[in-house]
Amino acid sequence: MDCLALRKDKKAVLEIIENIHFERKSKANLYTFLDTNPIFDFLRKDPEYRILRERIEEDIRGMRTNAKVWLKENGHWQDDWVVTQTDY
Repeated sequence: MDCLALRKDKKAVLEIIENIHFERKSKANLYTFLDTNPIFDFLRKDPEYRILRERIEEDIRGMRTNAKVWLKENGHWQDDWVVTQTDY
């Protein structure tokens, strides 16, 4: 992905990001890397990237909600827990 980013191949980079998250099911947060590495500067304000990023963030919000519901339904939730979302 780095090599493609250095070539500014937006289409290929977006395909890899989508593949990593939705196909490979790697739910690790790519944003820390994508938002801090200067080789991705060309991509951050791109509308297609913003749409993909929102889809991924929506998926993560859904997983977070499902986990919280499961924990509550199975008696593992503690009322003093605080769930926060980090903006990257």
